[in-house]
Amino acid sequence: MTLLVQQGAALLQRGAVSSEQRTRRREGRDGLVFRAATRSRPAAEMRIEKCYFCSGPVYPGHGVMFVRNDCKTFRFCRSKCHRNFKKKRNPRKTRWTKAFRKASGKELTVDNALEFEKRRNIPVKYNRELWNKTVDAMMKVEKIKQKRQAQFIMNRLKKGKELEKVETISEVKKNIHLIKAPHAGKAKQLEDKMVQRLQEDMEIGDEDNLS
Repeated sequence: MTLLVQQGAALLQRGAVSSEQRTRRREGRDGLVFRAATRSRPAAEMRIEKCYFCSGPVYPGHGVMFVRNDCKTFRFCRSKCHRNFKKKRNPRKTRWTKAFRKASGKELTVDNALEFEKRRNIPVKYNRELWNKTVDAMMKVEKIKQKRQAQFIMNRLKKGKELEKVETISEVKKNIHLIKAPHAGKAKQLEDKMVQRLQEDMEIGDEDNLS
């Protein structure tokens, strides 16, 4: 019995070592590792590509990848983007794409945070420490970029809100009679009429006394 337990423990240990070796080889080869989430460590690390047409996120195992005859790859987040690409439509003229929003001034286009995304055709030797620092920097830059984009959109919408407020006030001033209560001011009108009648009666009485 003890012999069987020892053999089983040895097999488990070998399997753990071999899986660890495979992971290390893959880390050295790809630079990116897809790990499953467990209780001791967080969710999987993964590379998120961008859709060629709408610039939306393409997660691993999702979307469509088209490889042209010159070996250039195009990734699409869904069949809708792939279909528009095959129809040779321009993303800058399609209203629901990021390219159109940037071209029409609806999103942030000039900022230092966007300089990090530019492709640099300079080969860099693989270094694990440099790779870790780069990934951390990418996450920080992404957070800064999202905050600045949100602030840009809020500043862009401020002018529209001010114009809407001015239009609303002018409309209320023009049609104030529609929202005014029908019996509002009637008591004051009756009071003015009573005062006017009393004044007329007093004038008539004075004329009679003089005559």
